[in-house]
Amino acid sequence: MEKTLEIGIKVVNDYWDVIANLGTAPTWYVGLTKAGVHDIYEGDIRVMDPEGHYKDFKPQDYLQAVAEYVSSHSYVPLGYAKQVGYPKGITRVNTLARLNVVDRMATPKAQKLFEALRAKLGRPAHQSFAFH
Repeated sequence: MEKTLEIGIKVVNDYWDVIANLGTAPTWYVGLTKAGVHDIYEGDIRVMDPEGHYKDFKPQDYLQAVAEYVSSHSYVPLGYAKQVGYPKGITRVNTLARLNVVDRMATPKAQKLFEALRAKLGRPAHQSFAFH
């Protein structure tokens, strides 16, 4: 895994001009957090706006936080933050969203890499390539 990280970091640095500018799309983000610590299985649902402000919701209050818009042009429902509605509140989830919404990681190695990511991309990071 450490070799993979080494290669990945080199690729990011070598192609930073592309990564930083191609496909940058400010959106809302949704992920789980246990008192600010990254978790993928349990915890509160954190909804973050494009400027980095967030609100935490208990899992049972999920439907107060997010909703889905069903588009006529896609079979995929589009998630959005209920407080602003669709389309302004379109949300993204998965890897980058999970890192955007948390304050810290659970292990020292992950925390070190997390801090480097934040130093490079900021918070929230909107670079679509960072999802990889």
